[in-house]
This record gives sequence, C-alpha cells and structure tokens, in this order.
Amino acid sequence: WWGTAADVVAALVNDVAASLGEAPQLLNVNVPNLPTERLSGRVTTSLAPRLPYSLDTPTLTPKGDGRFAADCVRFGPFESPPGSDPDAGERGYVSITHLLSTRAVG
Repeated sequence: WWGTAADVVAALVNDVAASLGEAPQLLNVNVPNLPTERLSGRVTTSLAPRLPYSLDTPTLTPKGDGRFAADCVRFGPFESPPGSDPDAGERGYVSITHLLSTRAVG
C-alpha cells in the first residue's frame, strides 16, 4: 500500500506547511497498511514507550522482482498505550507525532 502512504504524506506536507508556516518541523508519520478508502482518519499521537515487535530480528521473505516482505518477531502480548502511534495504527488511523518544532527567534 505504498500509494496510500504517498497520498497521505503529500496531503500532510501541504497541511503542515499551511498551518505552521515556515518553521522547520520533524514529524514521525505512520500510515496503516490499508487502502486509502479504509483509513479512519489522522490523529496526533505520542510515541509509545516501546515497539510491539523487535527490529533486531526481521525475517525477509522474497516476493519476486527484487522485493521482500519484512516480518518482525513479536515480544508477546502488547497493548498499545491509548493515544500512542501504534494504538492509532492498530485502529486504522494515520498517526502524526511531532518530534521537533522550532520557531524562528528574532
């Protein structure tokens, strides 16, 4: 669903630029692996204290044409904290977490 992510980010860049002006921004954006029409919307989130999976042990499965699917080992049952980025994704929302917002000093 790369097209979904591309559409979301293109719209988000325009929205952020319009609402925040020229102040540099650093955002963490997570887009669920869904078609655009199945997204529940966009929400501002916080970062979860840990990921529900291990990035240290991915398994790559060849999909042909040089593409791979990545799967990570789950730690076990994980309940995402409400309002966190994985919670939003699990509910079909695009999560937007502001990591850095700077304002010009003058």
